[in-house]
Amino acid sequence: MIELSYPKVEEAEEYLRILKEGEYEFYYAAIPEDVEEEIKWIKRREYKRKNNLEYNYSIIYRGILVGGCNIKIFREVPHIGELGYFVD
Repeated sequence: MIELSYPKVEEAEEYLRILKEGEYEFYYAAIPEDVEEEIKWIKRREYKRKNNLEYNYSIIYRGILVGGCNIKIFREVPHIGELGYFVD
């Protein structure tokens, strides 16, 4: 079964591994240099959620982090958004 949850600081190292080792043809986001940068990114997600700017989720399969997804809200047209995801 697949579960979605908000990203956790404890997942930062695994996120970084997935992003650096993965070959994503259509994934164009910046990849953090190190675990500390990934932790900062995860911590900023709470602000984005509270301000209805972006919603990020960890993709968990059988208890293992396998990827992430986000929903980005367009400020100019708040009923429209963009969904992105990556899976290891």
